[in-house]
Amino acid sequence: MKRLRRAWLPLLGALLALAALGPVPDARGRELLVGMDQQPPYEYVQSRVAAGPCTQVLAAVLERMGERAAPPARHPWKRGLDLLARGQLDILYSGVRDEGLAEFVRYGTEPLVESRWVALARAGEAPEPFTGLDTLAGHKVGLVLDQTYSPQIDAWARANPLVERVVSYEILLSMLRRGRVDYVLGDALAMRHLARTQGREREYVELSAPPLEAFGLYPLFSRARLDQDFVNRFDAALREFKAGTRYREILDSLPH
Repeated sequence: MKRLRRAWLPLLGALLALAALGPVPDARGRELLVGMDQQPPYEYVQSRVAAGPCTQVLAAVLERMGERAAPPARHPWKRGLDLLARGQLDILYSGVRDEGLAEFVRYGTEPLVESRWVALARAGEAPEPFTGLDTLAGHKVGLVLDQTYSPQIDAWARANPLVERVVSYEILLSMLRRGRVDYVLGDALAMRHLARTQGREREYVELSAPPLEAFGLYPLFSRARLDQDFVNRFDAALREFKAGTRYREILDSLPH
């Protein structure tokens, strides 16, 4: 699951093209162009069809708003951001809020789903007691390279020379399992899903007391193609949807 860090900057030409588009067009009456990446358990393509909790919530909210959307097109996350920057997508989902993208992205206030940062250890090797990130100092700790972590975790990682970043959660958990790192830090739901898919839930233990920060996953709205009124209407419809039983049923598909 890749949530791009602020180190990526859109091409200057893309931003100039965005500025040249002029007033934001009205989305009503046209089919919205939607993009996604393969990011289980949140969104993924299964049997050539977009699936996952974030896909279901986004579709339900757009339907509630009376908006029409084309089936989500799968793009690598960097490619999706580039299309959004060029005004070639209306919505890209789902990502951690990153104000470094504010030149071409609008965010709402309501996340599609929420997760939490968590540290994992090998089963039977959890530190006692675990009192937070400082407990991990002096140990080899793995993080995902393109994951947008919290400012607190980023600051801690910069100050610890034994931190190693890898390109995926699959590699991250493999390194932990084989003893190449002592602990890993990442998205709790993503790592639970991966461990369950691999049949290795009992090989890891979450260090959750005290818990690390929670975070939300949001749709990214094109600043060039969608105005703030659209984003506000989306937020209102999402809040209404969250109050119903269908939203809770969708969340039940996520690993607990």
